[in-house]
Amino acid sequence: MLKPNPHFALRAGLVTAVLAALATALAPAPALAANTIYWNWATLYNNSYVSNSGISLANLGGSGGAGLTVSGVAVDHPLGVAIDAATGTMYWANFGSSINYCSGPLTGGNTISYAHLDGTGGGTLNTSGATVSGPDGVAIDPAAGRLYWANDHANTISYANLDGSGGHDLNTTGATVNCPAGLAVDPAVGRVYWTNFRGNTISYANLDGSGGGDLPISGATVSGPYGLAINSSTGRLYWANNTGESISYSNLDGSGGDDLSTTGATTRGPWGIAIDPAAGRIYWANNIGSTISYANLNESGGGDLSTPGAAVDHPKYPALLEVPSGAGPPVVGGGSATGSRLSCSSGTWAADLPESFLYRAPQHVAYSWSRNGTPIPGSPSSITASAPGRYACQVTASNFAGSTSQTSAQFTVLASPSTAIAVTSATVSGGDAVSLGVLVRSPGKLRGTATFTTRTTRFAGSGRHRHKVTRAKTFVYGTASVRATGAGTVTLTIRPSATALKLLHSGKKLTLALALAFARADGTISRASLHVSV
Repeated sequence: MLKPNPHFALRAGLVTAVLAALATALAPAPALAANTIYWNWATLYNNSYVSNSGISLANLGGSGGAGLTVSGVAVDHPLGVAIDAATGTMYWANFGSSINYCSGPLTGGNTISYAHLDGTGGGTLNTSGATVSGPDGVAIDPAAGRLYWANDHANTISYANLDGSGGHDLNTTGATVNCPAGLAVDPAVGRVYWTNFRGNTISYANLDGSGGGDLPISGATVSGPYGLAINSSTGRLYWANNTGESISYSNLDGSGGDDLSTTGATTRGPWGIAIDPAAGRIYWANNIGSTISYANLNESGGGDLSTPGAAVDHPKYPALLEVPSGAGPPVVGGGSATGSRLSCSSGTWAADLPESFLYRAPQHVAYSWSRNGTPIPGSPSSITASAPGRYACQVTASNFAGSTSQTSAQFTVLASPSTAIAVTSATVSGGDAVSLGVLVRSPGKLRGTATFTTRTTRFAGSGRHRHKVTRAKTFVYGTASVRATGAGTVTLTIRPSATALKLLHSGKKLTLALALAFARADGTISRASLHVSV
């Protein structure tokens, strides 16, 4: 996230209302916790200059609006709104108190400002190296970390890096740049497009600095175009005809265009475009009609948005901030036995559509887990499966508009398999070999050792000091090993040693102590023991 510029200072010449707004530390406007539309507004004094201005917002559902409140940041006749949803930061261009669009004296402005949507501050973007002269519209490429704007007085397209390292003017050779007003960046194709208010053309430049051109248009009205947006899913570019009072479009492949049906909606001095492709709607601000309107992309008409509580005075340049949109649920990974560590991926989320002025990237993600439908306390991205059951994780992504959750498929954790071995049978053959049936539960190697102990007794000493002395000596009866290729019963046969056979042939009965050790592939060892008489 960008940090406020510590060197930011107020410019002289700002109108009194703006100075007063900057001097007051305002609380952040509450998030509407819903899909939201933002726009610039300006109050004109005797239709000669801007006496007050700001940025408003409203719920797309029509349930209410508010003003964006910022502290210590210039809001000087803002033109254009661009949002970095992942950092919760909004950018706008300050045109100044003049209304001399395209030409004429400028008063104040000529800066690019930003503010954090949660009200924690903002500042002025470093634009050194780039032209800022009558900035009219902004567009953001969050992935590249750049903000672009149109200079309607200097007839240039410029950009600055979001990291505060300055910027440059974009090479527009081959393209018309005649009062550029409103622009949109399409990172996927590497282009920035703009409307030429005086030239009645739509132009573009390549982001790599290799120049640009004009978009061929046929069948659509181009009359004082002011602001545009792109629907990449259909390959169409839409613009607002400020003087023509219509919304038009052209196919980006050059195959022509048309005017969009806006029946039921206000189109009075439309200024700026925003598109929600998934909802099939296009929005615009009516600079003269003081309304925010919309139309359906399927040509079925539209209407005006209800914006109670929000200033809608000469509105311009709408932009959409929506709650994160899930594009793929999280996935649980890890072992399937009790005691395993389980991890939860973050899932996938729909990216911003900067070319449409639709912003929805998550700013934060939070995790939660459940077992058999019961929540597990805590919110880490990984947990230890302490008991068998059906585990699932939920990822909640949020930005300033609100939050959305996605839940993984259930992941079954079984009780830990027993690692013990069990002797299921023990027999002694005619050759005094001991055969054991041993149940194992995984691949590995079974080793067995049979021992026996002999005891001899003699008397020592004499007289009243005469006493018994018993000596014990342990011998190895035999050893054996067998490899198990999987779970099941294996047979281990231990044959007697020569010493053991000698004792057995003398008719002596022996009690064998058998020690078994089973080494699994993971290195763990299970043991068992028993006694057998031979």
